[in-house]
Amino acid sequence: MLIENKTVTVNVLRPENPDNWLTNGEAFSKEIYIGPTVNLSDWREITDDEFEKITERLIREAEGF
Repeated sequence: MLIENKTVTVNVLRPENPDNWLTNGEAFSKEIYIGPTVNLSDWREITDDEFEKITERLIREAEGF
């Protein structure tokens, strides 16, 4: 059995305002764990109101309205 130890870098993103959300246009979260090869500029902070409007629109689109 071969055992190999490796160090992995993980970036943790959190919104500056804890009431806000992070999004890359496809995923939404209050905390994001991503590897070093992911482009950090793809992520942005949005308000609760923006999050609600986006998710409502996505639900309507998924339901065909």
